[in-house]
Amino acid sequence: MKHNPGSKAGEIIVGRALAMQKEFGADAIVMDADGAGGYLTDFMPETKDFEVYSFNSVEGWKDDPDYEKYGDRRTAAYNKAKEWMEKGWLKILADQTLIDQLLTIRFHYTRDGQRSILYSKDDMRREDIPSPDRADALVMGVFFADLLMGPKFSDNNHYAVMNHDVDMVGKATQAVMD
Repeated sequence: MKHNPGSKAGEIIVGRALAMQKEFGADAIVMDADGAGGYLTDFMPETKDFEVYSFNSVEGWKDDPDYEKYGDRRTAAYNKAKEWMEKGWLKILADQTLIDQLLTIRFHYTRDGQRSILYSKDDMRREDIPSPDRADALVMGVFFADLLMGPKFSDNNHYAVMNHDVDMVGKATQAVMD
């Protein structure tokens, strides 16, 4: 469902994001800047209390060093979350919807075999796979974690901080989707 700028639905979404920021004491809010959520970042108030990051799958991405490896931010974010799970840095809370959505994510490869491309939402719709909204919210938070916690946090033995912050991301993700 697309929302018009200034619509009541847009006000509710931004208001809920701000309320969750206060409830969890978050240092940042990550907003999906693709599709229907694209205009919402324009309605976020300017503040020094927290950062607002816009997650756009393509815009500004071609200058990133991981572009050649992944092709788009959404694929990079899912690969980063997968790596964290494999290393034990990311633990999924008891959220069956999130787990089910993570299990529906599909990849395919380019002819050169060098980068995997996440199936687009259009590809998923054609195969009657529901939009993985909770999974997308989780991986968007994971994508920006290095900005929030510092690069190479895992090399500095910050697992306890990481575990707490990821649990909060999971709780916040669930709160957004409920």
